[in-house]
Amino acid sequence: MEEKSMTEENMRLLLKNNRTLIDKVNLLLEKLEHYTSAPSTEWLDSGEVCRFLKISSRTLSNYCDKLLLTGYRLGGKLLFRRSEIEEKLKSQSL
Repeated sequence: MEEKSMTEENMRLLLKNNRTLIDKVNLLLEKLEHYTSAPSTEWLDSGEVCRFLKISSRTLSNYCDKLLLTGYRLGGKLLFRRSEIEEKLKSQSL
């Protein structure tokens, strides 16, 4: 009989610890959602920009030379922010 009550007590403790753990995980998930809910930046490579704008790579190069578009180098690759391109299109700067 003593062994049974120890098992029941262990189960109660285990359930209590699980609830505490679940509460902590939920709190962490809420914090994570706060940090990830900010608008994300979509990056496009040169080929994607050319297809998006329906221009040649030479025209894209000219836009960069004339500072109409800003490219960012990352690991030898030229990337563009989609939001900046859309903003230029709206203001008819391209």
